[in-house]
Amino acid sequence: MRNIVLIIALGMFSLLCAQITSTLELTNIGTFSVSGVLTIENNTSSAVVWHFPDGGDFEILVDGQGSAVLYPQIPHTITIEPYESHVANVSNCRISAYSPGTHTAQAGIFQNGLQPMGEIQNFEVPFMTDDITALSYSLSITSIASNSITGILTVLNPGTEAWHGSFPYGSFAEIWVDGTPNDIIHYPGITDYVVLPGESFWQMIYHNQDEPYGNGLHTATVHLSIPGFPEVDAEQSFNVGPLDADDAVASAEIALDAYPNPFASELTISAKAAGEISIYNLRGQLLRSWKGVKQVKWDGLNGAGNQCPAGMYIIRSNNASRKVLKF
Repeated sequence: MRNIVLIIALGMFSLLCAQITSTLELTNIGTFSVSGVLTIENNTSSAVVWHFPDGGDFEILVDGQGSAVLYPQIPHTITIEPYESHVANVSNCRISAYSPGTHTAQAGIFQNGLQPMGEIQNFEVPFMTDDITALSYSLSITSIASNSITGILTVLNPGTEAWHGSFPYGSFAEIWVDGTPNDIIHYPGITDYVVLPGESFWQMIYHNQDEPYGNGLHTATVHLSIPGFPEVDAEQSFNVGPLDADDAVASAEIALDAYPNPFASELTISAKAAGEISIYNLRGQLLRSWKGVKQVKWDGLNGAGNQCPAGMYIIRSNNASRKVLKF
């Protein structure tokens, strides 16, 4: 009796696959994972019913191999009504990175094992590097307290190779003040970061110490959270308490404020004195400016009225400058 049921199940799977069409759209290609959207259309006048006894239902096969994922025993059923469609987010994850070069991707369905369905398509995995100098780093200090500072670190991969690094202390980077690291405990737990060519990401980083900072100017540097805590990006200055006359020029950047930072739809820019406020991208291209103003609200549009994309921007007013992050 068990053999008859298995034969019927295999026959039903083949029949159902003939009744439907499936389209796989890859939305994200990484070095350890590939994800996409699978659309299944029922082109018949009868409902299509699939039962999944082991939890998983659909995923992506890469080079004919399934994902390195364990599915819990959660039986469920999917029904696709006549002439309707079912949309599912699918992925393929690996413990080790895909080798650089061309790979194949195809949708798969968990019916009597993982069965391929739909057409095969190709995708490329770029060559990788772990050279920290292959990335560009940009820190924007967002808040200063008596014994801590917080900032936004934007990381960009301007090269042609994917970048990969393993970070045993959790975060990507931290801020050191006057050459002194955080007064925090780093809990072990490796986190992998992959930055594909032309892509970027941002992370909130900070410095925290038990004792308050002394009054006057201090230096802030960015250090990656890997063995040796190497320093990246340029040194920045910030001030705590009243300024001496000799410190006025060195601390010019505190004369310009922008909030909220990061922002989504509107940014308030305030300068200590009326003058010209200008916005530039990281390539140094002027996007928009206002003359004879002390405060403006930027709606994220450039001078031509077009929406500026998400990313890091530089605001300048007289001799002061500040970096802001737009969602």
